[in-house]
Amino acid sequence: MIDPIVNRYMERLNLDRILSLHIAGKGNVPAKEMLLLLLRNIVIEREPVYGIQEWVSQIYPSLLGLTDGSMALVNDDRIGRSLDALFSADRA
Repeated sequence: MIDPIVNRYMERLNLDRILSLHIAGKGNVPAKEMLLLLLRNIVIEREPVYGIQEWVSQIYPSLLGLTDGSMALVNDDRIGRSLDALFSADRA
């Protein structure tokens, strides 16, 4: 399960702001939200990217920084596009 301690560390690191500065926030669910979700998954569960959608469905959206509506939009393709956006931001 999501540990509030992980969320607290992510807040203190200001990752949301840092990603917002470097990655465009377009689409139904911004790339930064998917990247933060992926980071939470890596730290807590280490679920493969194709299994994150199922993992997300078992957790309260607020603990993941998502809304009910955006939870339904989480999938491996969207996470992959977010990783592409991160790669492109590094090259700018």
